[in-house]
Amino acid sequence: VDWYSVDLPAVIALRDALLPEHASARSVAASVLESTWLELIPATRPTLIFADGLFAFLDASAVMSVMRDVTGHFASGVLAFNDYGPVSKLNQLMGRLSTSRNANSPHTQWKFAGFKDAHTPELWNPALQLIEEASGMHRPETRLFPAGLRVAARLSHRVPAIARKARIVQYRF
Repeated sequence: VDWYSVDLPAVIALRDALLPEHASARSVAASVLESTWLELIPATRPTLIFADGLFAFLDASAVMSVMRDVTGHFASGVLAFNDYGPVSKLNQLMGRLSTSRNANSPHTQWKFAGFKDAHTPELWNPALQLIEEASGMHRPETRLFPAGLRVAARLSHRVPAIARKARIVQYRF
């Protein structure tokens, strides 16, 4: 397995300075918003793209563009990413109050509103086929969450909208 880490040049520079080298790991210093990063990764092998913590900070058109670029470049694979379901202004306010009140809180930087139905990306890109939607709120590790999140995890079994606030979705292409 070859592992490619794609991130902005400053992040890759820091990553490469701090983490030991690995024979199968490659760093790609680029913005995913510019499709040139794809040229640095072989396209003929099955590929797993995991966009962890990325899409929430891009607007909807950028998310759709990245999905198009990925499915257009690689012969086959899986695209997996975390989605927070529809993110309303109330969600953002509650997130800021419960995690951090400073200007660097990720809750002040959300751009992608998310989606309620996990099949929505299939409408944006017909090459995608939903294979799994799983909520982090249903994992056994929720017992380690802070008290407020433990309550939310218990409620998420009865209220699907809560479960969608911490989900991983996977699409085959």
